[in-house]
Amino acid sequence: KRTGNQRSEATDARTLILPVDLSTDSGVKSIGYISAGRTITNVAVSVTTANTHNAAVTVGTSNNLTILAEARDSILSKQGQYSVESNYRTSDYTEIKANVINPSPASGQFTIIVTYV
Repeated sequence: KRTGNQRSEATDARTLILPVDLSTDSGVKSIGYISAGRTITNVAVSVTTANTHNAAVTVGTSNNLTILAEARDSILSKQGQYSVESNYRTSDYTEIKANVINPSPASGQFTIIVTYV
């Protein structure tokens, strides 16, 4: 029988996913929470519909919204998958956030996928 932190096992997945629709989404969005002692290994931005209005996205924590992915790490005006390797380790229960910079809401869709172990 497994013993351990049951709350952590019940609430933690290996990925956090946030779909973003640039016709309506802007500002800081919660992607989800990761418990202490986990390592974020990858942040991917999958652009399914390109945006032509200078939108950008960063990924990080409440303390640093760019610590995991900066705006230059993905190109929202081109379809494709953009990926940033990471070895960021959580020291306590941490909220992962995206900052969607969307100066003029228009078409465009992407998904942020945060992978951790």
